[in-house]
Amino acid sequence: MEEVERKPYEQYRSPQGKTGREILALMNEKHYRLTTWGLGKIKIKPDDTILDIGCGGGRTVARLAKAASRGAVYGIDHAEESILYATAHNREAVRAGKVSILKADADDLPFLRGTFDKVTAVETTYFWPDLLKCFGQVFHVLKPGGTFLIVNEAYEDPAFAERNAALKQDGNLRLFTPEQVKKLLHAAGFSRVSIYLEEDQNWICCKAQK
Repeated sequence: MEEVERKPYEQYRSPQGKTGREILALMNEKHYRLTTWGLGKIKIKPDDTILDIGCGGGRTVARLAKAASRGAVYGIDHAEESILYATAHNREAVRAGKVSILKADADDLPFLRGTFDKVTAVETTYFWPDLLKCFGQVFHVLKPGGTFLIVNEAYEDPAFAERNAALKQDGNLRLFTPEQVKKLLHAAGFSRVSIYLEEDQNWICCKAQK
C-alpha cells in the first residue's frame, strides 16, 4: 500500500482482473522487506503446519513453505484472483501437496481446532470486519502454545496522521493503536502478546501466543 503508487485501493482489498494481478505482483515485491522484518520475530520449525491469512500473491506462503521444509502451509484469501495468483506462484509446492491455497474468510476459518503451529497475517488485518471475532477464529485453529503473527506497515500514530487519514479514506481500511490490538488479542484468549514497532516507518508486528 505504498502511497506513491496511487493504485486503486479497493484492489488491495479484493484484487480483480488485470489491475488486480498487477497489484498482486506489486504486493509480492513491496511487502518483502516488511515481511522479512516480521518473520524475524518468530522461529519456524521444519515440521510446522502454518496458515497464512490473506495470502495475496503467495510470496509469503512460499517463504513459509521453504522454512517449514517438512511441514505444510495453507494460504487463504477471499479474492478469487488472489487464489489463482498464489496457486500459480507456488505451483510446484501445490503439486507436491506441501502447499494448499484455499478461498476463505478470516472470520470463518474452515479448519479444525488446534490445526496450526503458526498463523501469519501480513498486510491484511486492516480489512477484517471484526477483529475480535477474527482473532478468536485464529485462537481456535492454533495448537496450544501456537503463535499468531500480525505484520502491518501502518498503525494509528499521530506522527503519521496525515498519511494514515488518506489511507483510511481512500482505502476504506481501519487502523488501530498498538495498545488496541494488544487488548483485542488478550480478549480473544491469547496469553502472551508482544508488540514490535519500527516507529520511523510506522511498521508494527504483533506476536501472540495461545
